[in-house]
Amino acid sequence: VGIAAEVDEVTRKAVQAYETGLARYRAQGWDGAETAFRDCLAGAPGDRPSQAMLERIAAFRQTPPEVGWDGVWVARSK
Repeated sequence: VGIAAEVDEVTRKAVQAYETGLARYRAQGWDGAETAFRDCLAGAPGDRPSQAMLERIAAFRQTPPEVGWDGVWVARSK
């Protein structure tokens, strides 16, 4: 992303939103994670990692992870 002292405010907020989303995702807090990733996309509309996380959240809402899930996404295909 860049050197912390040189990153603009919009980018800094997008990174903070992504970090929040990732923490909530790992805790299976889907609503909070979705909100944070959408906030990230508001500042960085083309952010593919946030888009991918929103897709994963949608998948987990349909089929929740197993008990003891460690936060790892297992790709079933390329």
